[in-house]
Amino acid sequence: MKKCREIGIDPADKEKAPKSLHEAILKFIGTEEDFKKFRKKHSDIIITAESKKE
Repeated sequence: MKKCREIGIDPADKEKAPKSLHEAILKFIGTEEDFKKFRKKHSDIIITAESKKE
């Protein structure tokens, strides 16, 4: 959500905001390989997500 706001995307915007955690990772971190490098470098960081069904 923070990254969305930083680049001017409303996290609630169903058209512009990533629809899944996987899509958000690819949008804000890069490729799958970039994500693997990111996780290795920052192994002490935990990525979590939660959602409400509406």
